Order: sequence, then structure tokens, then C-alpha cells
Amino acid sequence: PAYISAHYEWNPQYIFWLNFFGMIPLASILGDFTEELALHTNQVIGGLINATFGNAVEVVVAVQALLANEIRVVQASMIGSVLSNLLLVLGCC
Repeated sequence: PAYISAHYEWNPQYIFWLNFFGMIPLASILGDFTEELALHTNQVIGGLINATFGNAVEVVVAVQALLANEIRVVQASMIGSVLSNLLLVLGCC
């Protein structure tokens, strides 16, 4: 999606939504992969695999933002990850 949007010089909002919708199937594939991999290990290793790959997006965003010296983006990403896990995963919402 990024190549298509750069080639046609689209509006930044269209680029965002195109990339957002392009990541949805990738997140599903990553989730399926981690579940299948965790089935072939014990509970401890399976939990570590799920925790590691479940935060892969945050790691990629953090590394890319740090390379671009965007500290606020890293902070916002981490806060968003913590809040979404508190509200959605732990059932506080």
C-alpha cells in the first residue's frame, strides 16, 4: 500500500487508511502464527511467545520512531499500548 500511495501522490488521510486496512490481515496472520507456535510448546514458552509477538507492532513503531528521533511518538505508542491492554485485555472497560 505504501508504494501505491507514494506513486499516485494521494492525500495523507487516504494513505493512512490504506495502510491501516492493509495491516488488518497481517495482524490476523501474526496472531494465528503465534497461536500455532504456542501449541507446540509448554505453557511458559507459549505465553512468552504470545507476549513477544503480540507486541511486535509496538516494537517496530518504537524502533522506527527512535531512529527518527521522535521520542513523543514512542511515548504515545507505549501509553496507548498500556491503556488498550488495561481496558480491553484485562476487561476494565
